[in-house]
Amino acid sequence: ADASGHGVGAALMSGMMKLNVERFKYVLEHGAENDGFNDDVLGKFLHQINRAMYEVLVGGRFVSFLLLVIDEANHQIIIGNAGHNPPMMWKGKDRHAEELDISANIVLGVIPDMEFQTKRISFAAGDRIMIYTDGISERMNPAEKEWGIHNLLHTFRVYAHSVPSAISRQIMLESKTFSGGREAEDDQALLIMEFMK
Repeated sequence: ADASGHGVGAALMSGMMKLNVERFKYVLEHGAENDGFNDDVLGKFLHQINRAMYEVLVGGRFVSFLLLVIDEANHQIIIGNAGHNPPMMWKGKDRHAEELDISANIVLGVIPDMEFQTKRISFAAGDRIMIYTDGISERMNPAEKEWGIHNLLHTFRVYAHSVPSAISRQIMLESKTFSGGREAEDDQALLIMEFMK
């Protein structure tokens, strides 16, 4: 999750998101089936969190949110997105990295009855998926230029064969180098997962 704004207001929204995820996680738990995961449940989960956030967010505040459910039985991930940056995926067999083509939907807390689309993506051993906040891709240099999605994807592609911790370090280093010493203006979070089987 990535809350709009900075400071105390953003921290409070993040806290509310955490509480609502806990409050509605039972919905996800009911999605588990013997032969995989019921995709409709993830959309229902996002719908309920959205309504709850709509009731408490004021003044144009919103939260982007991305949730991945791993369906081990079918070697797939189900992605539910609420206005967050799409994940990037490295396919180990093809040695190819790309930004996943998933519906962005809309951020949480804006439209109370929003229906959220989900998408299934297949994975194999050796594949990696990267989730990040826009504070990384939107980091600015002294000339007011963003590092950008293109540079983030390029760096992920070049170092994707490394262990996830090394990929993360390299991405943060290259983003910081691009900034020319300019302080980051937004929070930066990055998670890279490798599928082992």
